[in-house]
Amino acid sequence: MVARSIVNGLPDPAILLDQLQHLIAFNAPYALLVGLRGQSADGVGLKVEPFALLGTDPGADDQRAAECFEKKQVIRLAEMQAKTETGGTYTMQVTFLPVLDPKERAVGVIVQFRDVTDDASLQTRYRQMLTSERATSEALRRELEALKATLGDERP
Repeated sequence: MVARSIVNGLPDPAILLDQLQHLIAFNAPYALLVGLRGQSADGVGLKVEPFALLGTDPGADDQRAAECFEKKQVIRLAEMQAKTETGGTYTMQVTFLPVLDPKERAVGVIVQFRDVTDDASLQTRYRQMLTSERATSEALRRELEALKATLGDERP
């Protein structure tokens, strides 16, 4: 199946699910992320819950995979928190991509997990800096107004 090659070639963690949401394949970045070292990339017979391994809400993720399969549409999620086998926390962007056969029937779903932790941290830091600068600006404005009022009172 071409989808296996696509999953294996993706630089981000990715999995391939069949129409029953059984794990068919996963790539090396996914194996490293969730601790499946030494497991075959062929997920057939592997008794794991691919979303539970990430510490996300498996029910919601299963529902999204089913929706992607049924509607044959790509589903992109903004950001979600995921956990690694070592207890680390990552901010991930998740994309569900339908796999279609030549007759346009859905035969599986590729799920790609992109680590956007650094980007999310930068955005958070940027928002904190803006908030701090606004507070500083407002404090300076109040000081200036107070100074103007004081100077205005001292004029003859």
